[in-house]
Amino acid sequence: MTHILICDNNPIQAAHLQAQIEALFPYMFTIATCTSSEGLRAEAAHQAPDIVLMDVLLGKENGIELAKEMFPRGSGVAVIFITGYIEYCTDVYEAEHIYFLLKPVQPDQLRHALDRALDALSDVPGDFPVQINNMIRRVEIRSVYFIESFYRKLRIRIPGEVIECYGSIADLPENVQRSMIHCHKSFLVNPEHIRTLDRSAFLLTDGASVPISRNRYAASRQAFLDYCSRHLEVH
Repeated sequence: MTHILICDNNPIQAAHLQAQIEALFPYMFTIATCTSSEGLRAEAAHQAPDIVLMDVLLGKENGIELAKEMFPRGSGVAVIFITGYIEYCTDVYEAEHIYFLLKPVQPDQLRHALDRALDALSDVPGDFPVQINNMIRRVEIRSVYFIESFYRKLRIRIPGEVIECYGSIADLPENVQRSMIHCHKSFLVNPEHIRTLDRSAFLLTDGASVPISRNRYAASRQAFLDYCSRHLEVH
């Protein structure tokens, strides 16, 4: 699951941002907050973030310089700067970032910023290794229709073949989990291959049906709608 780290020197504003994100993208992210560079370093060491919402001013500290140090170009972390001072809108370009938000942060702008961040995060290596007996095989993520977990094995369905290997969904690389929808405790589905959605399953382009559990339906539906929205914007 994509991990967001919010760094704002005002804990009330950090909590408000977290609540906004949870309302906009229910069950889609794990979120942590901090209020200083020390807290940022500690949280990042505890769990590496995928997206960072960084306050430009952290008391006497400079969030831009901190982002340049901790999340430089090529780090794979999507940085979104936030501030109440519009005069910093040009300074943020000193650091690699995805978006710049002015306080008070509006929900539509926050959604757009996070959509941009997710698009950036999707530009990750397009395959992943699978160990079959003593052989390592690389599988292209876009070719995967769905992944099923059963007992201690994974079934990976690709065109014309089902690959079986030992492992669990939790063992899959982050780029795989980020690219798919965890619609059932035993299933990940690739939104690129979804044809239709009903109340209990995704119907895929190859005719397969992937179940959606009741407690994951709302999050799965929203994740699919978000994917469709981003796809339409791109094309």
